[in-house]
Amino acid sequence: MDESVFQRLTEIVREVRGDRSQRDLADLFAVSQSTIHGWETGKSLPDLRNLEKIARLRGQLTEQLVADLYGRNTQASIQQQIESMNNRERAWLLMLIAQSFIEVEAEISVE
Repeated sequence: MDESVFQRLTEIVREVRGDRSQRDLADLFAVSQSTIHGWETGKSLPDLRNLEKIARLRGQLTEQLVADLYGRNTQASIQQQIESMNNRERAWLLMLIAQSFIEVEAEISVE
């Protein structure tokens, strides 16, 4: 993933945290404080579910958050964004999508 994307993600996580402590944000996201620290330092990435939560806390859709991460106009098509990704970024996106489908399927089978 492009270094500027990591940098922007760390800025967005800090923005979302605001005046909250890392512990408070960790509780909100149901993750550990070290996970929040990893997101803020760029050492780890939030999964799709947590990206969705980050987007919601910013009053955005996940697609808008991704567009912001890549510095693109939110009106740009998703196809154009995917075409501009390198293979590692595409693999990360596919992993997030697959994880989302698995989680949705698990939720449906519980109901």
